[in-house]
Amino acid sequence: MATLKQIAQEAGCSVGVASVVLNQSQGNIGVSAAMRRRVERAAEKLGYAGNFAASALKRQSTRTLGLYVAPRPGGGLGAGSFEDRMLHGIEQACVANEYDLLIVNMSVERDPEVCVRLIRQGRVDGIIVMDPGRNLRTKYPMAELSGRVVFLGAGMPASVAPRFAFDNHAAMALTVAHLRALGHRRIAFVGQLHDPLADCLEREQGFRSAIEQTGLPANPEWVLDHGDLLQPAFSDVMGAPAHCRPTALIALNDIAAAIACRELRKLGLHVPGQISVIGVDDSTICEFTSPSLTSIRHPLEDMGRDATEHLIAGLGKAADARAVKGRFPPVLVERESTGPAPDEKTTE
Repeated sequence: MATLKQIAQEAGCSVGVASVVLNQSQGNIGVSAAMRRRVERAAEKLGYAGNFAASALKRQSTRTLGLYVAPRPGGGLGAGSFEDRMLHGIEQACVANEYDLLIVNMSVERDPEVCVRLIRQGRVDGIIVMDPGRNLRTKYPMAELSGRVVFLGAGMPASVAPRFAFDNHAAMALTVAHLRALGHRRIAFVGQLHDPLADCLEREQGFRSAIEQTGLPANPEWVLDHGDLLQPAFSDVMGAPAHCRPTALIALNDIAAAIACRELRKLGLHVPGQISVIGVDDSTICEFTSPSLTSIRHPLEDMGRDATEHLIAGLGKAADARAVKGRFPPVLVERESTGPAPDEKTTE
């Protein structure tokens, strides 16, 4: 591998000039544009690759960010398109700002203290924590991460650190408004009622709030856990006479919505003729279910990109100006699984 000395000889300059150009250091040496081009051409000709560790030491920056995926049983990066799409936005921002990305944990659960160790060791400049609300009991060492961390997802107060999250309450308000416009008044919800993730908890709260604000009937039996989809509790609610069962169902995500559609068919109910179904995530499965799923899209790529841009822009700055809260709005994607409320006289 070519050395700085060889590059300097090829370009006809001092080693100091070659170092200033190739290491992008400030130094006290002025370099003309013509000389800079000569050094760069010499480096390209000789196949020069600088020493990353030495350059990082000089500029006091690794130009590397860490991505920590909050632990959950059976979870991890790549577990679904939700994480993949946020990762795409993170990568876009890293490439645009000439940063590398170090994935701290993919499928193996690691304690959040690993984030502090990476910063102490000078291996990363900052940390992106994805889905901090996956486990609400997880504690983050904020004192040592202050000014070097952003949270991507629900579950952490914005006063702790910058947070970029989907507006789950607005999503539920949008779904209820859509169904109400179609004439539905009895709306069920399938969520995660037992030890919920932060997003799931916010969606349940948002659903209850939207039902209350619109004055629609609020039947506790119509709020079900996703585990009930395969249990008698679901068939008891949906198998009731037409005049007293829900005419629409909102699921916490597209997978739960797809399962609900399957179980409704088993009960002899037509979607959307007798009951409308909406999911959340606008994942790829929406196009492949029958009927295709109406769903709520959230801008995951934008969330990942904006969080990363904010982290990079704020590195090294005072933490007191960084407690921002980015809330990303939902978008309704209408497909075949929602339709007008049924005429109860003809749906028995």
